[in-house]
Amino acid sequence: MKRNDYIDFIKGVAILLVLVGHAIQYCYGAEYFLQGAYFSNPIFKFIYSFHMPLFMAVSGYLLERTLKHRTEREVMQRRLRQLGIPILSFGALAFAIKCAVHPIYDIAECIKELFHTCIGNLWFLWALLYNQLLLLFIRYISDKVWMYMLAGILIYFIPDNDYIPAQYTFLYLFLIMGYMTSKYSLEKIYTKKNRLKLSASMLVLYIVALYVRTQCTRTCNWEILSNVIPTFNRQLIALFALGWIIPLLYGLYRTFSTRRIASFILMAGQNSLAIYYFQTLIFILVSRICHLLPSYGVLGVLIGGIVITTECLLLAQWCKRHKATRLLILGNK
Repeated sequence: MKRNDYIDFIKGVAILLVLVGHAIQYCYGAEYFLQGAYFSNPIFKFIYSFHMPLFMAVSGYLLERTLKHRTEREVMQRRLRQLGIPILSFGALAFAIKCAVHPIYDIAECIKELFHTCIGNLWFLWALLYNQLLLLFIRYISDKVWMYMLAGILIYFIPDNDYIPAQYTFLYLFLIMGYMTSKYSLEKIYTKKNRLKLSASMLVLYIVALYVRTQCTRTCNWEILSNVIPTFNRQLIALFALGWIIPLLYGLYRTFSTRRIASFILMAGQNSLAIYYFQTLIFILVSRICHLLPSYGVLGVLIGGIVITTECLLLAQWCKRHKATRLLILGNK
């Protein structure tokens, strides 16, 4: 299947936002990281309101395109390899890094740390694998809209745990949204005539949803719906964000498609899996030695972000040249 440059452009922007968010989190300074002050950073909060839902929506869009040429069983086998192998190889590498910095001598503690490393650090790949397998299973039974909606409602009530964290439930909606957009060509609602009006409306709704979330967090006690309501609220925020950000990215792509900056973003999008893999490893190492690093504030974020982005791009290009690294990192034969 021929690559879609616009999709690669969206993926490139999304993975660069991941890098920016992690640079704010880990490179601003030791106290900033250890105190969790990055949660109050407006840029960090903006990025985290939509960047992973954007990735998941693109994945759903591409999954539907793939299913036009392959059966559910074939796609399931491919996904288990393409996502499962990188997850396991990453877990082994990340665990080795953690033990090298802070050795663990207790066997039981070792096993526990290895489990949490495999499950937790590449959480988005787990969420992607989990939600794609769920979608494929539903599609195999009956490719009906109401089936996907029913599953989306039921998974709200799965308790948050180590195996199926709330983040997985949160992202399911956006995989389905991308899948349905491709299946029914829903992107056509953004015609030239109403694109600006729709985007502006979504921006207003995004701002209102952010305000409502802030107020509800301060005043409401959700009791039995404590898992459902906050997740649904976050989904609305991300949904409204995508409603104006995706058209904005389309405009930027059309405007700068022939510029060098677009080529750089496209390269990042084409290597997004490898970049996500390597940046997570690098930031694990940074987090382990964070207390030893000087606090340079915004300058540290800028320098750290540039250095780590460059390293990830170089490593991504390197891993594509060798059969073993293509398998272990990209899940390709």
